Amino acid sequence: MEHNQENHMVVMESRKLKVVDGEMIHLPSRRIGNTNARRVYIDKEKMKNLPVKHRLSIDKLAKKLKILYGTVQRWVKQKKIRKHTNAINPSLTDSNKLQMLIFALSSIIVERNSGVAKFKDMSLQIHIDQKWFYITKTIDSFYILEEEEPPYRSCHSKRFITKVMFICAVCKPLYGDNGELIFNGKLGIFPFIKEVPAARTSKNRQAGTLETKPTTSLTKQVIKDCLINKIIPSIKARWPENARKGIWIQQDKATFT
Repeated sequence: MEHNQENHMVVMESRKLKVVDGEMIHLPSRRIGNTNARRVYIDKEKMKNLPVKHRLSIDKLAKKLKILYGTVQRWVKQKKIRKHTNAINPSLTDSNKLQMLIFALSSIIVERNSGVAKFKDMSLQIHIDQKWFYITKTIDSFYILEEEEPPYRSCHSKRFITKVMFICAVCKPLYGDNGELIFNGKLGIFPFIKEVPAARTSKNRQAGTLETKPTTSLTKQVIKDCLINKIIPSIKARWPENARKGIWIQQDKATFT
């Protein structure tokens, strides 16, 4: 078998070489296809002129540059081009920028003895904000046992899943003199819901049965009621007794007072 392999190698070598005028010359490869493919270089000007919407994936970028998918993928591996995650920025007016500057300046404290300026630690400032949440997802993943049946979920319409508004209150964590955590800063998250009696009898419930429904109209009175009856009692119950008092409640997109 080794002898056959040696003969085969000799035959292959003889195919690559040829004697012309007493000199041995090298013949081109007989492999099918182009073995010396032209290297494709990045057309930087063409890529810069492409809109961002055409660079969302390797496939889109390759089609717009009219090159192969593998070529662009190789550029990414060679770090000639890179993937960038971009977040949208708020559109600020001159008035917004002035308010942000005033807020930043109001957060500076100048010590009387040393004259050193430093920012407030904001340990007594509580931030509250609202956020919409869907009560379920159209598609979700679960971990179940092999003998378990998959959970059955249903709703009247996948396009109109019920949304509930929540309000969350958090503050900066508080630490003791020795660095131990006194309070984690989590004050609670509260839903805007209401209980409404059913207007008529159906297969699901009798008329007059109390149903929990989301509050769709968040008026000034609704927010005030949530502050008085939910957020402030939660602060009183969770705030450490030995911590400083004089707490400020700052609502998102509200004037700082």
